[in-house]
Amino acid sequence: MNEAAVEQLARLFAAARSVLAVQGVTDAGFAAIGALLQELSGASWLRAVELAPKHGGVSESRVLRSDGPEGLTLTLARFSPERATGVHDHGAWGVACVVDGHDRYQRWERLDTGEHPGQARLRLVEEHVSGPGETVFWHDRPHDIHNQQGEGGPVRELVLFGRDTSRIPRRYFDPAAGTYREMLPA
Repeated sequence: MNEAAVEQLARLFAAARSVLAVQGVTDAGFAAIGALLQELSGASWLRAVELAPKHGGVSESRVLRSDGPEGLTLTLARFSPERATGVHDHGAWGVACVVDGHDRYQRWERLDTGEHPGQARLRLVEEHVSGPGETVFWHDRPHDIHNQQGEGGPVRELVLFGRDTSRIPRRYFDPAAGTYREMLPA
């Protein structure tokens, strides 16, 4: 990453911290962070970022900047049109902005209280397709369960998380079986 990109990311993080200090971890705060990500999504240097496989090869991502395990973390992700990611969570709030392509995003709601480890009853509560510059956000667990897929081709998006999700075990859900397994992102 070149020096201009590093400086642009530093400005984004400073602005996001200011938003959170004033508006907190709220819908209004997430909408304001979404506007910051929209500005960054047009940066030409994003096209040259190399990504690493995730979710068994149906997606790729790279951390662009992180404030550490409990701090803000920005990733660039790519999702395949061939098949959706599995239904999963991140263990953190997040705000995503489509850079290019179209993202089919499905949000799931947990119906049980989590009293039985390894078991979870879910239902699909929202599905939409987002295009370039459009944003979506979610709150912390248990409100971060979703899956996604490129629609009509691959999609790339920026995601600002409240924590470094590469260090948090995710829950990978099987809605039909009513189960989940927990493991670090692969």
